[in-house]
This record gives sequence, structure tokens and C-alpha cells, in this order.
Amino acid sequence: MNLKCDILRVGDRMARSARRNQMTSIYAVDQSTDQILFRNDTDRQVMIEIIKEAQRKYGFHCYAFCLLSDHGFKIILDVADKNVSSILSSISIAYALYRKAEHKLFTKRFKSTPLYSKEEVIVHVRKVNRQTDSKFNSFCFYDRGADDSLDWIVDIEQKNIDIITEKKTSDIEVAHLMLDEWMKQHGCCTDDLKKDKQLRNMCIARLHRETNCSMKQLGVLFGGISESTISKILKENEQ
Repeated sequence: MNLKCDILRVGDRMARSARRNQMTSIYAVDQSTDQILFRNDTDRQVMIEIIKEAQRKYGFHCYAFCLLSDHGFKIILDVADKNVSSILSSISIAYALYRKAEHKLFTKRFKSTPLYSKEEVIVHVRKVNRQTDSKFNSFCFYDRGADDSLDWIVDIEQKNIDIITEKKTSDIEVAHLMLDEWMKQHGCCTDDLKKDKQLRNMCIARLHRETNCSMKQLGVLFGGISESTISKILKENEQ
């Protein structure tokens, strides 16, 4: 075997491992779905308003976005000390409630790519931006400069940024945050979930899909439900 090649492969693995262990607050997010997410520009405008509302709530910076596809969206965020899963959950729940779709709207979990330097962020911003005059893509912001309608976008090329270490959040903490957000969006509380088992089971199934929580953790989160009951609920809601 070629010793030099083996050393290079080991070094490459060590570099990738070091990068995986490094934490960052900046993510390139890609949310796709098999469903038609945006039927028209009215839907896209509603999504922008939902993103802006989430920005006011969570205080994240947005460096780029693209809503041109009918089947998803891309966005680059600096979440600071917040959790990217909580932010995307808030956005997807609010939009799903607006659509009132008969079928599950978000059929796939979002993908997030952590970015570790300003140079990486700029590369991904340029990938997201398309040469178009559409207000549903941040290219118009970078091409023509900021206007009132895009004052929620931050120009990464003009901004000095520091990569902020994201606060490590456990799976159960993420589930608690998502449960709180889900209840707010549905106008209910924990007592309502105890009374309405169908509503509770819908929430359990969603958290199972979108977090890494075990059935035991979900049982604890919902007041001591057994793992076998959680398993039965998940099977019934997957049909």
C-alpha cells in the first residue's frame, strides 16, 4: 500500500473530524418537500412575512434566501445562541397552518449545512442567489442594494462577522421548545393535550419525526406515557 496516500487519507479524516467537532451559529438551510409548497407569489409573500416574524421572535440574522422553487426554499441564517431546529419548526408550523393543506405539507426534514467562516458563507450566499429581479430571492438585494422591503436581510459581504459558538441543546430540550411552539400555533395547552388524545397523538408523531427523542423521552415529555403506548401511537399515525 502507498504510505503517502494512507497518511493523506488519515490527515483528511482528522480534518473532517475536527470540523465536525467545531460548532458554529451559521447554517445554510435547504427545506424541500414532495408537495407543492408555493402555489403562487401570494404564498411566497406569506412565507416571507412568517420568516420575518420568526426573526423578530428569535433574533437571527438572514444572509440570503430563495423561494423561487415550488417545492421548497433555501435560507442562510446566523442563529446566534438560538437553536436552528426550533427556528425552522416555528416557520414550518406557521406556514402549514396558513396553508391548511389536506396532506402533510413538509414531507422531508430540512437539511442544514454548518458554515465555519465568512468565506464559506459568501460562497453559499452566491449559490442561493440567482440572477433574477424577483423579490423572492435575495439576489435583488445584493444586486441593487437594500430597500425597505428587504431591510431584514444582512449583507454578508459588507459585514464583519465572528462565528459564534452555538449553545449545545439536548434532544429533550429541543422537543420541549418544539412542543411549546406547537401548542402556541394550535392555541392549546398541556391540559388540552391531556383531554384530546387525537391532538396529543398528532403532536407526539410530529416530535418523533423532527427530533432525535427516543420513545422513552417522548413518554416522559407527555406526562409518563409508556414506551409501548408511544410505539402504538406512532404506528397509528404513520398510516
